[in-house]
Amino acid sequence: MLCRFPLLRHGALHSNFALARLASDDRAGALRELTIAVEVDAQNSEAWSNLGILLGESGRHAEAVAAFACGRIHALLDAELCNNHGVALVDLGEPSIMPSPKVKVDVKVDDPL
Repeated sequence: MLCRFPLLRHGALHSNFALARLASDDRAGALRELTIAVEVDAQNSEAWSNLGILLGESGRHAEAVAAFACGRIHALLDAELCNNHGVALVDLGEPSIMPSPKVKVDVKVDDPL
């Protein structure tokens, strides 16, 4: 059976609804819309990124990391998702990605450009 309202199952539309809800300070509504957006269209890297940002801003850092990781599964080389994923890991306090103050890196360039 075809959906009577096919546009309501369009991920980009729900992303736009989320932005409108954020503009009216409805963070819970924006979170619902972004969740629908990524469920409907897992390739929507902008929705994944906005979902992760919203979760991180809400103090839900582990969920933000998960959102960015899920988004990167579908858009591995998306620069914004990669960057936001790294920021969320730092916000979470993930020690494996933070540089150690005891590590000294000595870089030598043998063949300059």
